Amino acid sequence: MHAVVAANQPKDPAAEVNRWITLLAFPFVLSAIFFMATISTGQLWLIGGALITGPGLLIMAFIYLALSSDSNGDR
Repeated sequence: MHAVVAANQPKDPAAEVNRWITLLAFPFVLSAIFFMATISTGQLWLIGGALITGPGLLIMAFIYLALSSDSNGDR
């Protein structure tokens, strides 16, 4: 018998790291932008964007990455 490699799994481990960094950096940067806008303008309603994009998108990104990564592979 031979092992079958899933078509959607990256062949290079660096590709998996890049996927994680890309998906986790985006919510962090977006939240930082909202936070900077809140501090610089004094408009308190902008903190809502920081609260939603920071923890909200970050948690969703972690869940997606955890479900879609192959951490128990043959390597």
